[in-house]
Amino acid sequence: MRRYGLLAWVLGVLVCLWLWWVPVPASAQEGQAPCHDMRLNAKGAAGASIAVSTAVVGVVDANPSRCRLTIANETANPIKCAESTGKYILVPSATVGLFIPGNTVLVIPSQAGQQAWSCIRQGGTDSAVSVGEDLP
Repeated sequence: MRRYGLLAWVLGVLVCLWLWWVPVPASAQEGQAPCHDMRLNAKGAAGASIAVSTAVVGVVDANPSRCRLTIANETANPIKCAESTGKYILVPSATVGLFIPGNTVLVIPSQAGQQAWSCIRQGGTDSAVSVGEDLP
């Protein structure tokens, strides 16, 4: 009888070690399919960079299946960007939004990256952004 108790204990320890050792895919952890495609500048004309001027411009639409969003400021001129859908809707301005200096990339991997985003220029001349979307 003691043999079976010891055997059950050893098997339990082995199962726990196996569960601890075997990696769980990120998609299973997040409940989302793995991302393997990249879409660039969906709102740009024929995939071109998106001009950012004195009027607020939408740079990407909301997409709940997006894994990560990348906004790249391609010019030396700073911009401000903000979520335009979701829980924290903001309109970027001189005092509102995330400041993205010139020639800088902003990567948003969370649910905020699944929202629509808009931007406005902060410098004296227009800017250009490229938007990358990691998709399943």
